[in-house]
Order: sequence, then C-alpha cells, then structure tokens
Amino acid sequence: MSHEYSQRLKDTDLVGMLQPSVDNREFSYNFMGDEWIQFPTSPHGTTTPWLFAKSIAGHHCTIYHTVYHEVFGVIPQCCFNHCWKLTANSKGKVDGVYRQLTFREVMRIEKLQLWMDTASKCGMDVRDYTPYIWGAYWYFSSKEEAQRSYNKIKGYLNLINDEIEVLVKRSCTEFEMKLGPSSEWDNLDIVWKEKESVLDEWVYRVEQQPPPQHKLIKKNVRNRMMHWAHKHGDMTYKEFNRGNDLLHTVRKNVDQPMCPAVTYNP
Repeated sequence: MSHEYSQRLKDTDLVGMLQPSVDNREFSYNFMGDEWIQFPTSPHGTTTPWLFAKSIAGHHCTIYHTVYHEVFGVIPQCCFNHCWKLTANSKGKVDGVYRQLTFREVMRIEKLQLWMDTASKCGMDVRDYTPYIWGAYWYFSSKEEAQRSYNKIKGYLNLINDEIEVLVKRSCTEFEMKLGPSSEWDNLDIVWKEKESVLDEWVYRVEQQPPPQHKLIKKNVRNRMMHWAHKHGDMTYKEFNRGNDLLHTVRKNVDQPMCPAVTYNP
C-alpha cells in the first residue's frame, strides 16, 4: 500500500515534474489562488509557422500539446476521438518523391480558409519528421464530420490544383509517434489516467473561442514564408514580390571595367 501511495504521489506531483524546466527557464506557470494553475501559452504565438483562419473552440490544442504532452507526457483521451482533421500537404508521390505544394497554392488556400470561416490553418511545415514543406489543415470534432466535409473541401482545392491530395487524419502526428498508428488507439491501455485527471482538475483552460490571430503575427508569418519558399527553391513567391527574388543569391557583376581598389600607404 505504501509503495502504491508513493507512486501515486509521484505520478501526480505537478510541481515536482515542472521544477527542472522552471529552473532551466524553459517553462513558467502561475498559481491562481486555490483554483487553477495558469500556463502562459497562446494559441497563436509569435513563433508559429502557421496562418490561422480560425481556431476550433473547446479543443485547447495549445494546452493539451504544449503542457499535457510535452511537459507531462500525457496525451489527453479527448484527443483520441474528438480531434479529426483533413490535411492537404502534397500532390502525391512520383518515383518515391513527394510533389510539394507551392507558395502560390498556399496563399490561395489561405484565402479559401478565410472565406470558409471554419477551424483551419495553413503555412510552413518546419517539422523535420514530416516530408512536407507546406501544409493545410481543417479541424473537426468527429470522424464523421471530417468525412462529411471531405468532398466539399476537395472540390474547393480542385479549383486551385486538382492534384492536391486530401486525407482524413486523427489527432496529432506527435501523438502517433508516441503511441503508434491512430487506427490502433482504441484498445490502448492508458497508463496516465490519474495524472491526466489531476491536470484536468488544476490546469486552467479558456473555454471561449480563442481570439483571432493578430494581423502583425500574420504579417510576420507571411514574411518568413517567403524566405522559406526561397530556401526550398519554390520561386512562385516572386509573383507576390513584383517578379523579384529576395536577392539571397549573389548578383552578377555588370560587364564593365571595374575600378581598381585604391590603397593608401602613409
């Protein structure tokens, strides 16, 4: 019994688990009286690679991913069955190589997502464990809802490029990397149930619709997207830059005589 009690204390000691990260200034949190612990996370942080059209209310993705998963190693059970998405990341593979989306297409997808006014995002896929340069996502609360929306979203994307592939996906790639294919999640033995219940009790989650992504953050993301495109040889961004590139390449010298350097010897 004593061993079981000490193990339960260890599994639910949130402060103890956080302390090394706090000591290293990797993380911080605030106690809000005797009711909540608040983590200073934002759904649209300034370092995000994504342009958000709209966040999905009630999913708490930032808290669940950043706090539950990354800090405490907990994958919330609500993410198993209430987080589904449609993904558009490529135009399929040829000879084993993914045909990537282009900056031009992603910009058109952003306009589409804003017009649809649904929970969605698009932008740079900077993760080194995915084979994509760009990505676009639409979020839903059930598999059935995602499947019902498939034909509509695929139809809209066909107007941009009918080769863009659309897939139904369950929850986050990072969760699959830890638990295996999401098709096998239904029979998993969840070993962190008690830790998750303590987090649910104490971690503050904003229940209302998250605020829109700030215009200045969107401007910053688009600026970084142009450089990301240039880095990967996607020169379609030049269409949005009056046909000019970002001058990252060395300019050729003009074919005229060069003035010799002048030296001064006192």
